[in-house]
Amino acid sequence: MKCTFCKTIAKYVVDEEYLCQQCYSEKVRKCRDCGRKCLSKWCELCSPEHYCTQCGQYVEKLHETSDGSVCSSCLPRYRVCVDCESFVLSNRVRCCTRGNQICFVCYSCIGTNYEICDECGELQRIEDLVEVEDCFYCSDCVPRNMYPTRSPGLIVRSNSFNEIKSRRYYGIEIETDDGNYDAVPENWGIHYDGSINGMEIVSPILQGDAGLEEIRTIYRNCELEFDYKCGIHVHIDVSEMTDVQKLDLVKAFIDTEDAWFSFVNEERQDNEYCHKGLPKVRLNDTFSSYLSRVLTRYTWFNLESYRKHGTFEIRLLEGCGIEKVERWLKMILCLVSEVCEMSH
Repeated sequence: MKCTFCKTIAKYVVDEEYLCQQCYSEKVRKCRDCGRKCLSKWCELCSPEHYCTQCGQYVEKLHETSDGSVCSSCLPRYRVCVDCESFVLSNRVRCCTRGNQICFVCYSCIGTNYEICDECGELQRIEDLVEVEDCFYCSDCVPRNMYPTRSPGLIVRSNSFNEIKSRRYYGIEIETDDGNYDAVPENWGIHYDGSINGMEIVSPILQGDAGLEEIRTIYRNCELEFDYKCGIHVHIDVSEMTDVQKLDLVKAFIDTEDAWFSFVNEERQDNEYCHKGLPKVRLNDTFSSYLSRVLTRYTWFNLESYRKHGTFEIRLLEGCGIEKVERWLKMILCLVSEVCEMSH
């Protein structure tokens, strides 16, 4: 065999390289740690790639962090930043809440995406805060005299089902950037939402054509304005469905997910408060077992609302005009009716 370096006759093999007598004398050295012959400061087994940057121990498998590679024993000292997804030492992150979950953010991401609530001192994403007279407030601390708030009223029942064919109860939440909130009827709720600049207008429980007319009245009188943050949330009553029907309805929405996303604008498709990510329905799933694997309410088809309200919530539609809202609502109710009819 020929020497890897000078192409003369090789006599030795070191680190899987062939060496002649002269190259052997010039290039081979002893490993700093174990004394084995090698071509660099460390042999392959003692390479720094196998040493934990925290404790210095030699291990076969390491984990990449913002400070280098660490062993499994040192890894618990690190937290995963929810924004950049890097492993960062626990003294270089801050705890915060996102939705109803506790998470961690590294200092690098804090400077870019976060601010401190001036009232409670909690770390919050900038888009979840409202600025009032050069101060930032989270949704729990925003001065309540800024906006009047109230809960929705009694059920609006209908005797007519010409436009809305289903007799099923439904509801709607309209996130706004601005509007004439004084014109919101007394039987509708209104409250502040930290993810938007304006108010969220919440319907009472609605039914049939009478419910649709209630929504039209809001659009007609309240001069609603929307920006890219705003969404329309539709709630569907599933309290009288069997568990089999509920699970079949979940399957139907998951299977048609791409179609629903094709009906909304691109900004809404990338919104973190209505993203994809529902778990797939397994062959042996019951509705209860499936529900136990749903961990967030910020998916476009929200099942967390079932635990609280007995409804399924479709959060995907962007803030838009009444014509699109009507078509959206009718499509949802039509799909629900067809699935319930066919489900056994």
